[in-house]
Amino acid sequence: MDVSKILIAESAYVKTALEKIDIAATGIIFVHDETGRMTGILSDGDIRRALINNYTLVSKVKEIMNRDFEYASINSSNCDILIVGV
Repeated sequence: MDVSKILIAESAYVKTALEKIDIAATGIIFVHDETGRMTGILSDGDIRRALINNYTLVSKVKEIMNRDFEYASINSSNCDILIVGV
């Protein structure tokens, strides 16, 4: 998979995020800042909730992304990943 299909900048519009989620068929995308550092995640459910709460398709991704997420390094062992998830 081309990773760029599931990455989006914080400064992008919600509409662009929705289009990326649809094209990638993942239900989720990963949000990064201008330096490329991962700063959040955004799911189709996050977008639905934002729209219900009066955000629009031209709102910025950084306004609605989920900043409370866990991640694992590519070098993490299965045991390490399980411990983080507990």
